[in-house]
Amino acid sequence: ITGLDTAAGPMETTDSPFHLAVAGPGFLAVQGPEGELYTRDGTLQLAPDGTLLHRSGYPLLTEGGALTVPPGGDFTVAGDGTVFINGEARGKLRVVALPDPASLSHAGTGLLRSAVPGETDTTSRVLQGSLEGANVDPVLAMVDMVSLLRGFEANQRAIIAQDGTLGRLVQWANG
Repeated sequence: ITGLDTAAGPMETTDSPFHLAVAGPGFLAVQGPEGELYTRDGTLQLAPDGTLLHRSGYPLLTEGGALTVPPGGDFTVAGDGTVFINGEARGKLRVVALPDPASLSHAGTGLLRSAVPGETDTTSRVLQGSLEGANVDPVLAMVDMVSLLRGFEANQRAIIAQDGTLGRLVQWANG
């Protein structure tokens, strides 16, 4: 299997305001050092200056840029991505659809880079207090890995046997 599997994983309720999940095909936009990055990992933190950050340390983006929560402030996120700080709407999270999954590449810390810019996604919902789990079954992944390892080992033994046969043939021909 090649490429990235962008299928959704199961939602896990955490009840933490610093956990966001995206229900639907969308991705959260994050401001990386060289442009916009995307993630379905909604683990957030606050910078010392109150900027709302993805766990990578990069700012989570709203349609108007980064968002700052004042000291002691409370923030909530509505299903449409609107962020309320102390009860006042302060921005809307940038949730995007990535039209070409083949253009995605890993950018580290649960982030993806896309060669094709993301488009605003109005179908996905943001769930505060939840995280998306892995979209892979660990048992099946281990079975697949062991199967691949066994195939590799069988091929390696065949190559060693062929090398030995060719070595004997060369010795016999020069002999």
